[in-house]
Amino acid sequence: MQSPKVDGALCEVCEEEPAIARCRICGRLVCARDFEASLGICRVCLSTLCQICHERLAVGHCARCGRLVCRRDSVRVGLSRYCIDCARALGILPATRQGEVGDPDYPG
Repeated sequence: MQSPKVDGALCEVCEEEPAIARCRICGRLVCARDFEASLGICRVCLSTLCQICHERLAVGHCARCGRLVCRRDSVRVGLSRYCIDCARALGILPATRQGEVGDPDYPG
């Protein structure tokens, strides 16, 4: 758990409990109840986290499966957004090859 840099600060989510950690995504100071220690993020960011990578905040839902997806793990087709898994299943994206989007080692 990361220690907050402000002594005596209250949680920025509930504004009731003492802050014990800082969210790695948004930087909020949060209490133990509003902190997901395994991911190092607050409950607010957890509720909007991409359900593919579990690292970045989502920008929308997949039109096919409904999962929350970030820009990197989704594609837009017209006004719809699809997760990379559904995009492959629908033939919008080719099957994953090493070094492409969807490859766990993809740098982008």
